[in-house]
Amino acid sequence: MKNRPILISLSIFFLLVSFILLGWNSFNAPFERDEGHYAYGAWIMTRGLTPYINTFEQKPPMIFYPYLLSLLINPNANWPPRLIASLSVLFTLLLLWFIVKKEYCERAAWLTVWLGLPMLMFPHLTLSANTERFTILPLVGLLALYVYRRNSASLWPIFWGAALGAVAVLFKQIAAPAVLYLLLVWILRGKEQGKAILAVTVSTAATLVLF
Repeated sequence: MKNRPILISLSIFFLLVSFILLGWNSFNAPFERDEGHYAYGAWIMTRGLTPYINTFEQKPPMIFYPYLLSLLINPNANWPPRLIASLSVLFTLLLLWFIVKKEYCERAAWLTVWLGLPMLMFPHLTLSANTERFTILPLVGLLALYVYRRNSASLWPIFWGAALGAVAVLFKQIAAPAVLYLLLVWILRGKEQGKAILAVTVSTAATLVLF
């Protein structure tokens, strides 16, 4: 098809424009309650203090790191965490495109991205850089590793997949059932199930200790 490169270029262009327009208006909006909580947890880390030890916390630990990075970018602005959250959604959509293209076809992949964009970015769903926007990237990353390397003889893909799953749970505990299901299916599909269990255990433990 001679016009295929042009159609793909136009599709990418309009996707990027839609992506920017859906998130642009919220970048400088005031922090909501949870965002202020995350930002405060990150701020005390810059003062040599530690959440859970020096403050009362009920949030998972990974959410403080994007806000810590935001403080390093610009400590006086509201846009850095929203930008990081938007990039998380963007990379999630790219991973979904690759997953669906691998499993089905390119047309279904483009349809998935076009449907996923409003589902993840519509302003009435959320304006904030909340835990869900960060959780979905490592969760989809685990799924992408499974789809692309589920038949690999190497244990490294499941090792890194378990690490991504652990990061997703550290962002939001509700991701745990999906992570456990994917890792269980991956282990049962493998030939060396004992080694796969060991790889998952070591990877998960190392990730939990690191963060």
